[in-house]
Amino acid sequence: MDYSANPSEQQFRFLDAMATQFNFGSDTLTVFLNRFDKANRNQDNFSLAIKVVWNRIPEDKTQKFQDELTKICQVLEENGCSIEKSKRGRQPKGKSPWEQAYKWLWNTKFIEWQQSQKELAQPINWQAVSQAMLEEQLRLTTNPLTSCEGISYRTEQVYVPLGLVERKRQTRRREDVPPEQGSLLYEETEITQRFEHEQFLEQVLQQGQSPKSRGKRIAIIGEPGVGKTTLLQQIAKWVGKQGEGAIAIWVSLADLRGQELEPYLLGRWLQAVAWNLGQAEASSQVKDAFVAQFQQGRVWLLLDGVDEMQVSSGNPLSEISRQVRMGGLLSQARIVLTCRLNLWDGNRNGLDTFDTYRTLEFYYPHQVEQFVRQLFGALSGGQVEQAERLCAVLKAPGKERIRDLVKNPLRLTLLCFNWYLGEGTLPETKAGLYEQFVADFYEWKPEPFSTTAKQRRQLNAALGELAREAIDKEETRFRLRHDFVCEFLGEPDEEGSLFWLTLQLGWLNKVGMDAENRKKAVYAFFHPTFQEYFAALVIDDWHYFLNHIPENPGHPDARYRIFEPQWKEVILLWFGLSDVGNQKKEDFRRKIIEFKDEYGEWESFAKVDKGFYEYQAYFLAAASIAELYNESCANEVIKSLIKWSFGYCNQQEGEWITFFEPIAEDARKTLIEISSSKVVGDLVNLLEDYDIKWEVKIEVIQTLEKIGIYNDEVIKAIVNLIEDARSKLTCNPSNSTWEDRYGIQQVIDLTNESILMLSAKSLAKIDINPSRGINYLQELITYSKTERTQILAAGDLAEIQPNNKFALDTLKKLITYSGILTKKQAFIGILKIDKDFIVTNKNLFGKISSVKEVLGFEIAIDVLELLSENQSAIDVLIDIIQNSLDEYLRWEAAIYLGKLVRKQPNIVNKLIKLNQQYHSKKLGNIQSNYLCIVYINNNKEEISTYITLLKPLLYDAENKGDKTTTFQITYILSEIEEGKEIAIYALLRSIKKFPSYWKAEEAVTRLKDICIGIDINKILIFLNEEILKKFQNSNEEKFQYCYELLWHCSRNMDYLDFYHACNPEKAEKITIGNSSLTQKLNFSQFFSKINLAFANEPILNAKVQLVCIDININFNDLDMLAADIYAQMVKQGCPECPQDRPTTFPKLSIYWKLNLENLEKPVALLFYNSENVNQFRKDCLAPLSTFGGAIAIITDQPCENVETISPNHPDIIDAVLKWLRRRILEA
Repeated sequence: MDYSANPSEQQFRFLDAMATQFNFGSDTLTVFLNRFDKANRNQDNFSLAIKVVWNRIPEDKTQKFQDELTKICQVLEENGCSIEKSKRGRQPKGKSPWEQAYKWLWNTKFIEWQQSQKELAQPINWQAVSQAMLEEQLRLTTNPLTSCEGISYRTEQVYVPLGLVERKRQTRRREDVPPEQGSLLYEETEITQRFEHEQFLEQVLQQGQSPKSRGKRIAIIGEPGVGKTTLLQQIAKWVGKQGEGAIAIWVSLADLRGQELEPYLLGRWLQAVAWNLGQAEASSQVKDAFVAQFQQGRVWLLLDGVDEMQVSSGNPLSEISRQVRMGGLLSQARIVLTCRLNLWDGNRNGLDTFDTYRTLEFYYPHQVEQFVRQLFGALSGGQVEQAERLCAVLKAPGKERIRDLVKNPLRLTLLCFNWYLGEGTLPETKAGLYEQFVADFYEWKPEPFSTTAKQRRQLNAALGELAREAIDKEETRFRLRHDFVCEFLGEPDEEGSLFWLTLQLGWLNKVGMDAENRKKAVYAFFHPTFQEYFAALVIDDWHYFLNHIPENPGHPDARYRIFEPQWKEVILLWFGLSDVGNQKKEDFRRKIIEFKDEYGEWESFAKVDKGFYEYQAYFLAAASIAELYNESCANEVIKSLIKWSFGYCNQQEGEWITFFEPIAEDARKTLIEISSSKVVGDLVNLLEDYDIKWEVKIEVIQTLEKIGIYNDEVIKAIVNLIEDARSKLTCNPSNSTWEDRYGIQQVIDLTNESILMLSAKSLAKIDINPSRGINYLQELITYSKTERTQILAAGDLAEIQPNNKFALDTLKKLITYSGILTKKQAFIGILKIDKDFIVTNKNLFGKISSVKEVLGFEIAIDVLELLSENQSAIDVLIDIIQNSLDEYLRWEAAIYLGKLVRKQPNIVNKLIKLNQQYHSKKLGNIQSNYLCIVYINNNKEEISTYITLLKPLLYDAENKGDKTTTFQITYILSEIEEGKEIAIYALLRSIKKFPSYWKAEEAVTRLKDICIGIDINKILIFLNEEILKKFQNSNEEKFQYCYELLWHCSRNMDYLDFYHACNPEKAEKITIGNSSLTQKLNFSQFFSKINLAFANEPILNAKVQLVCIDININFNDLDMLAADIYAQMVKQGCPECPQDRPTTFPKLSIYWKLNLENLEKPVALLFYNSENVNQFRKDCLAPLSTFGGAIAIITDQPCENVETISPNHPDIIDAVLKWLRRRILEA
C-alpha cells in the first residue's frame, strides 16, 4: 500500500475494510459509509437521511436511517465497542450511541488498521510463509488408521528415501511372476533412467534434465501406498531450502471439491496466508504480490492425488490440462503432481507434456528394516526391541511372500501397526493378517473412495471369483487380461461398476499392456497374496481342492489341486478363515493325511515309507497346523516330520536310519512352516538327547536357527551344547598347557570344535544380543591349533559381523604364516570381507594359483563366485583349458567359463581366440568344442553340424563303456536346445548301463537341471519301467539317485500324468469322458514312448531318422491335411522344401521322393491317429500308397504298397522297431 496517499483515501479504505469485516451490506452499508465518514462528522442524521441514495426509497427516510444506525451500533458493540446506555430524553452532545461508536472506530480501530497495513506493506517472505503452511501437510497418510491408538507420525520421523525410474512407455510383458516375487508385476521394463532420491532432486528438479518439460512438469506415478505423497512432501521441503525465494504450494486435490485451481489459490489458499499473517483477509496488495511470485517463476505447485480430484465431466488429467492451457497462474508455475497408475495409464491422458517418473518400492532388507526401526524408534519411549524382533521374523524361512509384500510402504506400515497391536506378535493365522490388511486398506482413504459394508461384501465376492478362476485357468495367473477381468467385474469405464470401483480403490492396478493386443490393458491385484486371499474366501467346499477317485483318477469329477503348487497358499489361507467351520477343515485335513497314490510298496524299505504324492499330501496337511492348530493332530504330524527330517533308531540293529535327502529336506521345510512351540520343544528334546549323533544335532540346530529366534528355550539348549563341547576339548582355555593330540583324541577334538563352531554361529544369529556367540567363536579361534577351524570360525565371525576386526586380523595372520592350502582358504575368507583385497594383493593371488593346477582352479572359481569380472581368475581358467594335461580340470574349467560368458560377454573374444587354436582338430578336444557351441548357439547351421558330428561319437563312447566321454558329449548336447532330447535319452541310458553310482549322480543332477514339460514324462516312463525296481534291492546308491530323480518328476508334473505314466497297465480301465480306451497303450503318449524306445537303439538311431505323423481327423480339406503333415515333418528335422511349400498330396509326394528318400540318413514316416487309433482316415490311404519308400501306418485298414501295423498289436513299440530294422537296416 502507498502510505503517501492522501488521508481521505486511507479513511475510505479503512471504512471499506470495516464494512467487509462486519458484513455490512445493502442499505446498512450505505448508512455506515455516510454516517462514519469524517467528512460528514458535523451533519445531522436528518440531513444525511435525505442525502443518501437508498436501494429502495423508504416511506420515512429519517426513521429508516435511524433503524439502520441502531443495527450498526449493535454490531459494533458486539465486536468490542463500549457504548453507554443513556437515560430517556435528549442525549448530551457526543454521547449518542453512534457518536460513541464513531470515536471508537477512529480513535481505536483506525489506529490498529493503520498498523496492520504498515506490516502488510513490508515485503512478505513468501518462502517462509509457504513452508509454515506446509508444516501441516508433513504427516503420514496412514495417521488416521493409527491415531486411534495414540500413534501419529511426521514424515521426517520415518522417511526412507525412495528411488524412481523415468518411464519411456508403458510396460509390455508376456511372462508371469511367482507370488513370492509379486512386486515384480509392478516393475517397469521400459525405462530411460533410474534415479536415487538425491540424484532425482539434483538432476531433474534443480538442473531441469527431463526430456519433455526441462523439470517444469513432473508426474510421479505408482500403485496405492507406494509412497507418492511422502515423496512429494520431501520435494516440498527441498523446494523450501532452495535460494531465490522458491515457494512450495501444497494442494491436496481431493480438497478442491470441484473448485478450479486458480480460484482456489487466489481464494482459500491466500486467505489462509492472510490469517497466518494475523489479518482477516488478503488485501488486493497481497494478491498482487502473490501473482508477482508466479510471474517471476518462483512458485512450485505440488498437486497431490490427481486420482482423488472431483470433476464434473471428463477425467482429472484432462481437467488439469485444460486449466494449465488457459494460461494464468498455472501456466507460470512449475508443477509436480502425484497420480495412481490406474488413472495415469488410462485411455485419456491429457498431460502428455509431463515427464513421467515412477516410484520404486523399498529394497529388502536394507530399506525395509530401516523403516521398521525408524517407525518403532519414533514411538514414545522407543521400542527398539519390537523393531528387531519384527525384522528377525521377516528374515525367517517361509516368509518370502510377506517379505515381498512389505516392500510397499503402506503395507509395511500396516504390518508394523498389527505387530504393535499384537505386542510383538501377528494374528494367529495368515488369513487373520490379510483380513486385517483388507479392512485397513478400505479405511486408509475413506473420503475420496467411500464404500458401504454391502458394497465391500459384494466387491470381495466378485474379486474372489476373479482370483480363483485366474489361478485355475489363466496362462498368466497374476497378470490379468482386460477381457478376462470384465467377465467378472463389468466394464471399467462404467462409473459405479465393480471394475470401476476396484480401480478407484486400488485392489486392481494397471501394470502394462497386453503383448498380444497392445490396445488392451493388463491388470494385477495390489499384490498376488491378496489375490490368493480373495480366492480362498469364495471356496466353501474342500472338494474343490481334492476329490480323490482311486479307481479312476481320470474321472471328470476327480480333483487334485492339492498337488498343484499354485494352490498351496490358497489352501493354507482357507484353513485359517474364520468363516469356515473347524469340522469341515478337520475333515479335509484328515483326507489329505490319509491320501494313497497307488504307487510302490514301501513298507519293507527303511529309507522310504510312503508314495511320492502321499508325502506331498502329508506335508501340505502338516503345514496347515500353523493355520488350524489341533493338539492331537499336531502331535501325530510333528512326530512323523521329525522322524523323516532327522532319522530314527532301528532298535533291532541298533543303527541310526536316515531317509533319502529329498524326503528329509521337505520334512524340515514343513517343520519350519509350522514353527510352533510344540515343534521347538520336540527339537530341543532331540538336541538334549545324548544318544543322538552329533551330525544329527547339527541339523537340528540349523533347523532351530530358523524358527527359534529370540527363543529362550532354544538359546539355553544351544549354550548347553556349546559348553558340553568346550569341556571335552583338550584345548579348553581352562587348560593352560596343550596336550599332544593323536588318534581318537584328535578326532574327538575336531568333532567338538565343529559342534562348538556351528552352534556358536547359530547362537549369534538367534540371540537378541549376538555377543555370546561371537565370544565363543573368538575364543575358539584363539585356542584352537587347527588352521581349518580358525579359518572357518573367522569366516563365520565375518558373516555375523562383516566389519569384525578380530576375524580379519586372524585371516591376515594365517595368510602370512601358513601353508599354501591355508593361504588359499584365508585369501578367499578375506575377499568375502574386503572385495578390494585381490586388487592390492594381485601377486599373492598369482603365487597361490601357480603352485598347483588344482589349487589354481579352485581359487579362480572361488574368486569368480565373489567377483565374476575378475580378469586374473578368468585368465587362470583359460590357461588351464589351453595348457593343462589334466582332462578333468580342462573340462571343469570349460564348463565354468561357458556359464560365466553369458553373464560376462567381454570374455567372449578371449575364448573364441582360444577355440580357434583347436578348431582345425575338429573333435580332438571336447572342451574347446563345448566352448565353441556356447558361442555360436545362434547359428542354426553350425549347431546342426555339431550335433551331426557328436551323435556317432556319443554312440561309440557308449558302446565302448567310456563313461567320461559319454557324459561330456551328453553335457555338450544338453546345452543346445536341438540336442537336449538326445542328451536326455543318453543320460537315462548311462544310469541304466554304467555300474558306478557317481556317474548316476552326475546324470541325475544334469537331468534335473535340463528337463521340463514333456521331458519329465519321458524320464518317468524310463525310470519306472527299466530301472527303479531293478536297483531297489541290488544297488542302494543308484536307487537313491533314481529315487531323487523320480521325486523331482513328481514335484514338477500333474498327479494324473504321473499316475498314467507309472501305471500303464491300468490305462485300459480308465474312463475318459464317456469313452473307454481298450488299448494297452494310451496313444496320447505314443509319440513320447516310440521316441524313447527309438533313442535306446543307438545303431538304429544313427542310421534312420524316424518322423511320426499324427493325422488330424479334424481337417476336412485334404490339402490342409497335406500342409499339416509337411509342417510336422519339418518340425521333426526334415529339410525344408527348396521350392514352394507342398500344400497338396501330389506335391508332398514329389517332395518326399526328391528331397527325403535318398538322404545319407534316410527318413522313415510313421502315421498314426492319437485321438482314435481305430479311425484312420480312408481318404488318406490312397494318396499315401503312391509315396513308396519307408512308410508305415498304424491301422487295421488295408493299404496297398504301404506297411500297416495293427493298433491292437500286443507290443506295438516292438513291432515298429522291427519294421524299421527290416525295412532299412536289412535293405
